[in-house]
Amino acid sequence: MKKLLLVRHANTKQPDFGERDFDRELLPRGEKEAPLMAKLVKDKGITIDAYISSPSMRTRQTANAWCKVFGDDKSGVIYFDYLYHAGINEYYKALETLNKKVETVAIFGHNFGITDFADQLCEEVHIDQMPTGSVFAVNVPIEKWKDVREAKNKFAFFETPKENR
Repeated sequence: MKKLLLVRHANTKQPDFGERDFDRELLPRGEKEAPLMAKLVKDKGITIDAYISSPSMRTRQTANAWCKVFGDDKSGVIYFDYLYHAGINEYYKALETLNKKVETVAIFGHNFGITDFADQLCEEVHIDQMPTGSVFAVNVPIEKWKDVREAKNKFAFFETPKENR
């Protein structure tokens, strides 16, 4: 049984005049919430074998905060350009690149794509929106990540920073 953690980037600032959306950084609140949420997941006894992320500044910062909490090297984060404002198919595409030895993966992304992806992963759970910093987890009954699209996933948990402050 594999485990998939979907993580929306932590709270960010609004872009300054002329600043690219891609370059937006975390606010101090986001800098606190990212490790808080990582610790919450770690305290559930979960270890992470692979980190996948959009290359935007805010997702990088969030993924790096998670790596620090888990004691993992941030240089191991896999960045895919196509995850920047990705849709459902891009999330599947990223997961399908993983080696079958990877048991648990955390994937860091953006709304609205990450919410859409989370929402269709389990029949029994519907979410309207993943708030910034939130984590949606499912158990994926597959042996190889290449089979992830056909999996009948089981909801594990959904946690938000607001519920855990």
